[in-house]
Amino acid sequence: MEAYNSGAISTKPWLNGLFLSFLAILSFVASFANAETHYHEFVVCPRLFFFLYLFIFTVTSCNDTPLKQVQAKPVTRLCKTHSIITVNGQFPGPTLQVQNGDTLVIKVLNRARYNVTLHWHGVRQMRTPWADGPEYVTQCPIQPGAAYTYRFTIENQEGTLWWHAHSKWLRATVYGALVIYPKSGFSFPFSKPKLDIPILLGEWWNRNIIDVLRQTTFTGAAPNISDAYTINGQPGDLYRCSSKDTLKISVKSGDTVLLRLINAALNQELFFSVANHKLTVVGADAAYTKPFTTNVLMIGPGQTTNVLLTADQTPGRYYMAARAYATAQNAPFDNTTTTAIIKYKNTQKGGSSPPQLPQLPAFNDTATVTAFTSQMRSPSNVKVPTQIDENLFFTVGLGVVNCNPGPRCQGPNNTRFAASMNNVSFVLPRRTSLLQAYYQNIPGVFTTDFPTVPPRKFDYTGNVSRALWQPLFKTKLHKMKFGSNVQIVLQDTAIITTEDHPMHLHGYHFFVVGQGFGNFDPKRDTAKFNLVDPPLRNTINVPVGGWSVIRFVADNPGVWLMHCHIDSHLNWGLAMSFIVENGVGELQRTSLLQAYYQNIPGVFTTDFPPVPPRKFDYTGNVSRALWQPLFKTKLHKMKFGSNVQIVLQDTAIITTEDHPMHLHGYHFFVVGQGFGNFDPKRDTAKFNLVDPPLRNTINVPVGGWSVIRFVADNPGVWLMHCHIDSHLNWGLAMSFIVENGVGELQSIEPPPVDLPRC
Repeated sequence: MEAYNSGAISTKPWLNGLFLSFLAILSFVASFANAETHYHEFVVCPRLFFFLYLFIFTVTSCNDTPLKQVQAKPVTRLCKTHSIITVNGQFPGPTLQVQNGDTLVIKVLNRARYNVTLHWHGVRQMRTPWADGPEYVTQCPIQPGAAYTYRFTIENQEGTLWWHAHSKWLRATVYGALVIYPKSGFSFPFSKPKLDIPILLGEWWNRNIIDVLRQTTFTGAAPNISDAYTINGQPGDLYRCSSKDTLKISVKSGDTVLLRLINAALNQELFFSVANHKLTVVGADAAYTKPFTTNVLMIGPGQTTNVLLTADQTPGRYYMAARAYATAQNAPFDNTTTTAIIKYKNTQKGGSSPPQLPQLPAFNDTATVTAFTSQMRSPSNVKVPTQIDENLFFTVGLGVVNCNPGPRCQGPNNTRFAASMNNVSFVLPRRTSLLQAYYQNIPGVFTTDFPTVPPRKFDYTGNVSRALWQPLFKTKLHKMKFGSNVQIVLQDTAIITTEDHPMHLHGYHFFVVGQGFGNFDPKRDTAKFNLVDPPLRNTINVPVGGWSVIRFVADNPGVWLMHCHIDSHLNWGLAMSFIVENGVGELQRTSLLQAYYQNIPGVFTTDFPPVPPRKFDYTGNVSRALWQPLFKTKLHKMKFGSNVQIVLQDTAIITTEDHPMHLHGYHFFVVGQGFGNFDPKRDTAKFNLVDPPLRNTINVPVGGWSVIRFVADNPGVWLMHCHIDSHLNWGLAMSFIVENGVGELQSIEPPPVDLPRC
């Protein structure tokens, strides 16, 4: 009990002295009567953990050992060995298996030598932008030796997503699958497959990927192409020194296999096919699709596609294969093919014939891509925004920077490559993140004047004047109001070359209402939009020399990056960011703590009266003019570390009554109690400042008073109320704001993502 001696009951001046009188309805109205309490059991891994599952990701170089000794650990591909950055020593990284509605808490320990962040690609991150992950957009990177915990909830998404590094080019090896199953009691909208297998398509370099990035950044030229493509980290039989570890999938005749395809390649769109087998597309980007059958599909970096394969062929061995879809004219690309093997279990023993290889399209077969993407539909009619509030037109494409010939100008004609949206090449800040700058009102980090249309209209896919090839280098954002209906036209350009761009929007999925070739014409093309059952995506390919149009509702406040998922293009500046403002009212109701933490206006005021607005004979005959209270959401704000005294005074309005008063987030010393009206001159002298009881709930005597003292050492928003629930329902409550102190130990943590929505 020494912690609660008289030294803790400070006799210094009590700067926050409050006198609260009890009315039948106090000056705080809370809609407790209409609230529901939701109890959720989050089962991330059903047979292992209940409630909350904690994934601990250790980002580490492959030369790490259990003893933390720095030594080379061989990672061999294509007959060569070098160290790579991995998660938990795995390449690809761990597959996360969750259910729709689950909450993930993922602690990332960075034991690599580079800064790192992780992005949960395609997760909506509803009101959890701090967990999105792109470096210098929603967070500063996790430095070597440091840690960060990502907290977010999967909301109304099922299918396949993935996670990857979102710092430098580390996602070349730092990536893994995120598999989202239906909630318990629900099932797939198709028969349950016998096998369920993530297929991650990647790229492999025989060099350190950060050295590849540094070289292209220094020279201004295009990056060195990859040395191989991979399926689940392995190049496959068609590469040197690779047959032994080629991925092999064993099936029985008649089995149905769900292949969860993920294009984790750094810089390349890919065709995919399985020899002699039809593929039925049933989902993309964690949304179900209207099923359709195809022999081949194209999948851009960042995209996922779920396909069903039925093992209905003659028993044997069959290759699944992937190779490049490359659209930039005269640009080098990796023209190799990665493979894995589907092997029927009842194949005759001794069969040594090589697996059959699928016939993949030519590298520039845009017609096949168009035929595939045009079949994408939502499974049923959907509600597409029709009354557009934000009508945006963004050009996307390459550019150059003029410079003096030399080692740093090795792009086309002694220039440096660049890329832009609406002629703005996106520049990331370096001293803080955009989200932190926005929420903390840090000046000078960004502007909100990103152009909503190209600054100059031109023949986007024709011959473009050289005067338009060099973009501006700025950190410009576009701000939108919460609840806005948004349409974005994404228009490819012919600056340097037309090219197919896989465009990804963080924090959202969207309806793809139209695609086409040439310059978008609103008069001609709008009439062709699919507003009935367009597909829902988070990453969409803008056709080479063409356009895509997307629509969504801006229902997720925060700062959200939109960028090309070809990382060389992102590095050159093919990106921008949106600010979606906080909403007020029915579109985004919130809690007091969220409103305070996120600076949401119009939710409360901080002018709760520290003394009764009018002094009266509290326990005597009270004038009827004082019986009716105000109905307000008024809070009282206190500085961290304040010494607080509160006099709790019962009143005779209607009747005197004993009130059990509870203060959340604190316990307090009860230094005095008595009957009648509190008299500071008379009653203060009787306070027990030696050994008063420590309580969290204290009864205020009928027709009397209680005095409590405490130190405001716990930042947050804290409710004080009568614990007779009928009185609470009538409004006998108020709330305190205790401001942050100095440092992390004296500050509020961000709201957890599993906080129930209002």
